[in-house]
Amino acid sequence: NPNKIGQLHIGGPTLFNCYLNDPQRTNDTLVTIDNRTYLKTGDLARYNERGELVHAGRADFQIKIHGQRVETTETEDTIMNWSRNKISGCLVTKSPQNEDLLVAYIISHDLKLNIEEIRNHCSKYLRQYMIPFYMVVLDKFPLNSNGKIDRKQLPIPSSLSSEPINSVAIDDTPISELEEKIHKLWCSVLQLNSVPRHANCFALGGSSLSLIQFFNYYQFHFAPDMQLNVLDFFISPTIGDHAQLLLSCKTKTKIIWSPLHLTQGKSSTQQQKNT
Repeated sequence: NPNKIGQLHIGGPTLFNCYLNDPQRTNDTLVTIDNRTYLKTGDLARYNERGELVHAGRADFQIKIHGQRVETTETEDTIMNWSRNKISGCLVTKSPQNEDLLVAYIISHDLKLNIEEIRNHCSKYLRQYMIPFYMVVLDKFPLNSNGKIDRKQLPIPSSLSSEPINSVAIDDTPISELEEKIHKLWCSVLQLNSVPRHANCFALGGSSLSLIQFFNYYQFHFAPDMQLNVLDFFISPTIGDHAQLLLSCKTKTKIIWSPLHLTQGKSSTQQQKNT
């Protein structure tokens, strides 16, 4: 199937039979297809139109956010390219408390990195859904006994975390009745159980069509007599920003109609002749 991406499996007479005394790892790594044993390499590949096999990344480095495939290594490289003098390592994964959001764990000797500058840098090179919502700065990764990153020990990105981390610690809950209504709308359109009030619509898997739906709903339900600019809602695509835009929008200029007397509507005899 041309251009369809799948995991690359290899087999042949040189393939080993199993991992010694490790049946779980054997079952996870080897697979039987048509009575032949293959090794799951973890590499993704596809066939192009010429029948050539093209590498498409690593299966263990790809995750999906609202159906969108995210190559975490691409996001990690982009973050590190902001300043390799200040950033020595980066790990991007799903947020432990909300799998619809990405979190980036950044290793740096400077625990007060300018997160907004990093985010702006990412927006120049990555699609919105590939930009982590949380960015946590650590001095080092927690390691397990094998010297590998212990993901279970990574701190939860939260303003309530007791860890000495620098994060975009955000109050996620709506702070007004208007934000509550907007939050309910976003959850319905984006098919989410909850949406942080500062989360970018595009980072949550939304699209321009989603924002048009929001805008039309705002215009009809919240501001039928107000003058809204759809571009403003695209530039600031968060619940908090949308609430502020609705509160600050101006009243439309109303057309004042005055009654017309019947005699005012009659044309003169000369005008009738000219027509």
